[in-house]
Amino acid sequence: MARFNPSTFTSLSSESLDAALAPHSALPNRLAPPRLEATSTAKEEEGILSYVRQHGMINNTQCRELLGVGIHRAWYLLRKLQRRGALQQDNSRRWAQYRLP
Repeated sequence: MARFNPSTFTSLSSESLDAALAPHSALPNRLAPPRLEATSTAKEEEGILSYVRQHGMINNTQCRELLGVGIHRAWYLLRKLQRRGALQQDNSRRWAQYRLP
């Protein structure tokens, strides 16, 4: 059986390593979350306020379905609107609902 001899291997130069990885660096990272545009928060907030004007109130589940976002993003947007005074929170935690003040 042959033994491993590190002296038989040559090290790659940084240029050859960059060249070897170049085709892969142009590929999108599918695991990274999509980047939100700067104006998307304003659009999301306006969508929430529009929904509340039509339906009277909104909860986290309705917000997620409306915007197609996750639970934490919905919570962040609703909380932000509440702290700004655009929405008023009724109840708390799991049963929290938001309405116009």
